[in-house]
Amino acid sequence: VSPTPTQPVLQSAALGPNPAFGGDTIVLTYTVWSPNSQVVSLGADMAPAGTGAYQNDAANDAQVAINPGLNTITRLFNLGSRVSGSYDVRWGLFSQGFGTQYGLITQSNALTILQATVTPAPTRTPTITLTPTLTPTSNVPTSTPSVTVLQAVALGPNPAFGGQTLVLTYTVWSPTNQLVSLGADMAPAGTGAYQNDPVNDLDIQVHPGLNNVTRLFNLGARSAGNYDVRWGLFQAHFGFQYGLEVRSNALTILAATVTPTGPTNTPTATPTGPTSTSTPTITGTPPTATNTPLVSNTPTPSAPMLSSVSVSPASVPRGGTVTLNFTIFSPSAATYALGADISNNGNQYTDPGNDRLVSVPAGVSNVSRNFYIRPDDSTGVYNVSFGLWNTAFSIQYGSQVKTNALTITAATPTPSVGIPTYTPTNVPTPNPPGVTLGVTQPSNISVNAGGTINLSYKVINNTGGAVSVKLGASLAPSGQGGFGAITDAAHETVISAAVGTNTYTRSFVLPATVGGGSYDFTWSLLNPSNGNVISTRTVANLVWVAASASYTGGLEITTAALASNSITLQNGVLNRITGNFTIQNDLNSTQGVILRMRVRQTGTTQWINDLSNDTFINVGPGATSASRTFVIPRYIAAGSHTYDVIFEIGDPDFNGAIDNNQQNSALTISNPAKISNQAVPILMYHNVNPTAPGGNWVSYVNFVQQMDYLSTNSWHTVTGEDIYNYIYKGTALPSRPIWLTFDDSYENIYDYAYPVMHVRNLTGSIFTVTQYMDQINSWDICCEPQHMHMDWDMLSQMAADGFAADSHTQHHVHFFDLQANQQQAEVWGSQNDLVSFLGAPAKNFSYPYGQYPDSAEWAIAHSGFHAAVIIGQEMQHTDFINMFELTRIGISDSDTLPGFIAKITAP
Repeated sequence: VSPTPTQPVLQSAALGPNPAFGGDTIVLTYTVWSPNSQVVSLGADMAPAGTGAYQNDAANDAQVAINPGLNTITRLFNLGSRVSGSYDVRWGLFSQGFGTQYGLITQSNALTILQATVTPAPTRTPTITLTPTLTPTSNVPTSTPSVTVLQAVALGPNPAFGGQTLVLTYTVWSPTNQLVSLGADMAPAGTGAYQNDPVNDLDIQVHPGLNNVTRLFNLGARSAGNYDVRWGLFQAHFGFQYGLEVRSNALTILAATVTPTGPTNTPTATPTGPTSTSTPTITGTPPTATNTPLVSNTPTPSAPMLSSVSVSPASVPRGGTVTLNFTIFSPSAATYALGADISNNGNQYTDPGNDRLVSVPAGVSNVSRNFYIRPDDSTGVYNVSFGLWNTAFSIQYGSQVKTNALTITAATPTPSVGIPTYTPTNVPTPNPPGVTLGVTQPSNISVNAGGTINLSYKVINNTGGAVSVKLGASLAPSGQGGFGAITDAAHETVISAAVGTNTYTRSFVLPATVGGGSYDFTWSLLNPSNGNVISTRTVANLVWVAASASYTGGLEITTAALASNSITLQNGVLNRITGNFTIQNDLNSTQGVILRMRVRQTGTTQWINDLSNDTFINVGPGATSASRTFVIPRYIAAGSHTYDVIFEIGDPDFNGAIDNNQQNSALTISNPAKISNQAVPILMYHNVNPTAPGGNWVSYVNFVQQMDYLSTNSWHTVTGEDIYNYIYKGTALPSRPIWLTFDDSYENIYDYAYPVMHVRNLTGSIFTVTQYMDQINSWDICCEPQHMHMDWDMLSQMAADGFAADSHTQHHVHFFDLQANQQQAEVWGSQNDLVSFLGAPAKNFSYPYGQYPDSAEWAIAHSGFHAAVIIGQEMQHTDFINMFELTRIGISDSDTLPGFIAKITAP
């Protein structure tokens, strides 16, 4: 997973026409991604193939303005008196004034120069007649046209395969901002039997000056052979025709000859077209051909259109949400995606979490989506861009920009944790007779320390008469197996349960010193006479306790001690010691503090932490007594040894220390047997054989080879929970353990990886983005191919087959962009989603983008997770002291089988 680039990136390059003639001027195309608006320099040179004798064309070196996101820009290159032959070409992208070099692409044998066969060759007019770029940013031709002009065209890839999707490029000069329509059709060479692709006909925004715009064209079932192609430029909604360019023998379609084998549900590997919103590489324009005279061939309007847009309200404070309204025309009932971004003065913000799919009938529809303004977004007046797309965000049907449509003000609302709404799981009605609990839930699932939870009990009485029962309840920290349960006996209520199903209520008051984090909640019906449990129901990760007080100074530890000074470790259980703190608060306000403990063998330097039990509490004025537990790992030295202990109180920013108390030789630990230092490689995958290669992907063929190797060489798949149980409980790991992880829960993992692994008895972790299920990965629409995520049924099936359904947050967020309480909401919210949909909490977590500030790491450790993985290229050993920073080995499509074996067996 790569972070967002901080400088422009040269993603691909193309040229045309090819072949060309000596004396021609060709067009070089640069596909550039930029983080902001700026001016860049376009350099280029070429050399006779293989000689390295590069020569440039400094007269046509260009300065061009680019916008945030993806840009397709061009410059000219005059071939001058170069002789015929094959040439290597280099495209160079630089900062303004040819300072810093951002990127260089070299293509061998990229251009063929032919000997001119017409007279006079030196004065031959090139087919593509772009006028050189003016310094510094203008692309306006020397003779300014008064109407919109189609100046040049290109297509790619060429040759292609039947069923593939092409990219058609239009170089358009426009005198104004306007919408234009891009039409196209093609015919078997020389036949004149043109057929179009109306599904991909496109309305698109152009700006004053020169524009490079693209549309897609699906080849469908066209047979192999050469084709004539026509590019048509029209007024919006296919009105007046501005221009038509025709290229004879412009495209060669080849017959697909290889169908890879694979699982029975593997689609035939006939090459398919691009599905990414990033502009694919254009491999060049076809050979020079004489333009056919313009003809009027207006396509029948058949594509969706974005008619009008609006923003409401026009002003919003940081941290607020605006509504974006879209009026769209659809030729038939269909589903579309609503995209958007805002920009001003070099700032550009997206909100992929609110990208929305809408289903509309034929005709005109008014639809809307929200746009969240982050608390750290810059204030000011913004332009708002609206985009209408297909459901995969691979085809844009229309775009509009509302200038100065939104004002962001500095007023910042009070931050809230933003805990998602809990959806209770269904509990079957118990069989009569008896008194049992039905579906119950609290009325509030986010509560402050010392706060009150209002409880609801659905009591089912099938005994035939009223029964006296006590309403009991308890909270236990998530992921701790019920240890440390908290009750509220003062508010236990005895009720007379009437016959049938009835609802009763009671309150539950939390202690003022309860620790922050996620809690499992248990409802109980008790016998009032003896306290025996009649019926009980527990829901994991149901309540989040927010300990949100700030620290301003005046805290110290007055006493610290262990409840017991010795322990003998037992197999199969978590071995705990308890530390008791007395904290003095000399201020007149409640202070937030984290209770930490660390231990080390006396005479050594390596301290051992227990992040999961670091306790975030609020401390009132005066003296406060509090305690926490510490879980001891089984990798410590065998035998009986003394250990030093540090008691510490930390700042609520999750990394600073306030006061500590170190006690040497304060604890004796007897460990019957130290666990062996067993290495566990952790592999990181994203996509397996996606429909469009690119980004983080591994081909189906390579993946099968890798799984075959694991299966035939006695590797055994485990998860982070197995490693946790090995380290803390001494539970044995299998021989040659390996953990296979799949980030982002893409549908292609279900389609391709799952069948391969199932038949080989291999499993792994599916790191799920819980609010993107059955949607696309629109959070990185700028830079990665778009893929569908699994739906909950697919994930449930894999979980039932032994895979771990784990967490990758709710919205694939950058943790460093969020405040601590927002990080907690993303982490715990994803856990709550998994419990709601699958009935069980996850045990493993993967950090999006590999980012893990201390505050996010704390939230993960206190949301019921036992392990978290990051990005790295290391062998992971099980004595690694922090289970929440386990490094992984990235697997990509460049890894051959020998390379794969070397990675997983490296010491």
